[in-house]
Amino acid sequence: MHSAWSLGIGRGMLILALALCCQEQATAQAQPHYGKNLLQYTAGLRMLQEEQTTTLGHRNSSSSLTGRPLLLPLGSRHGVVRARNLLRAAIMPVDGSVREVGYFFVTLGLGTPTREFQLIIDTGSTITYVPCSDCKHCGTHKDKPFNPKDSSSALMLPCNTQKCNCGSPSCRCFQDKCYYSRTYAEHSSSEGFMLEDVLRFTDVPGTVASGAAVKDVKFIFGCEYSETGEIYKQVADGILGMGNNNNALQSQLLEQKVIDDTFSLCFGYPNGGVMLLGTVELSRQKEVVYTPLKSGLSNHYYTLTIDEVKMGDAKVKVATSVWDLGYGAVLDN
Repeated sequence: MHSAWSLGIGRGMLILALALCCQEQATAQAQPHYGKNLLQYTAGLRMLQEEQTTTLGHRNSSSSLTGRPLLLPLGSRHGVVRARNLLRAAIMPVDGSVREVGYFFVTLGLGTPTREFQLIIDTGSTITYVPCSDCKHCGTHKDKPFNPKDSSSALMLPCNTQKCNCGSPSCRCFQDKCYYSRTYAEHSSSEGFMLEDVLRFTDVPGTVASGAAVKDVKFIFGCEYSETGEIYKQVADGILGMGNNNNALQSQLLEQKVIDDTFSLCFGYPNGGVMLLGTVELSRQKEVVYTPLKSGLSNHYYTLTIDEVKMGDAKVKVATSVWDLGYGAVLDN
């Protein structure tokens, strides 16, 4: 038996479980094209309820957390199915592992013609970035740096545009262009210019009407001018920012009315997983348990209120107030 995180986030809502998965999960993740057959893949990812499931208790919810395994999407709120617009949705295979690789990543297609980049999924970051061709201090990564001049759809962002928005810390102006900078707890850093280009969005079959015109999906991301520390050393090309902020990937897709206000992540063990963008019809919706997130974008983290933590049937002896210290209980990968 193996464990896997399953995390889904809608506007103001969260589902989360650490469930035990059958051996078939690892087998399904080893298949190179599992994302093309949703039914087969979700069958391989089915989660079994076990006594040792870890659960998070929470306040102000009509549903009690019983450790039930979770599969997505987030099509209901507290047992009530919510009507949703027929928007687009995508399934993206997740690669990587905690033990062998040290992170989970997806392959994102950017530019015209499309270039593929391996990006580490980070729900604690708000900006996506890849190395730029004129980077002054960038490491050696899996793919060649992104060259805006080679993409016919690339647009470097000037300083005086509303799109020059980096969240916190704010963008600044450098060489008359929008410039971001990020420093992380382990003392690595990234900085560079912001640009807008086309994002490849592979729709789930059946989510877009046959013959319907599909607009290009625009995506604002960073083109690195310098990187240090672990970011410089990592094999992956860059970071995929999926934090609780308007700059994040899912927020940009929502703003363009590409997807509904839902995204989901499942990280498997020993490796692999899946990312769902938008509402994807899967089975076992009745087993989904919801936990309300703390409201607001005062910080770019996903936070919630915890009443208690149990390991199996044993309650962890920590005062409730401890979980509210600092940023509070932060969900990050």
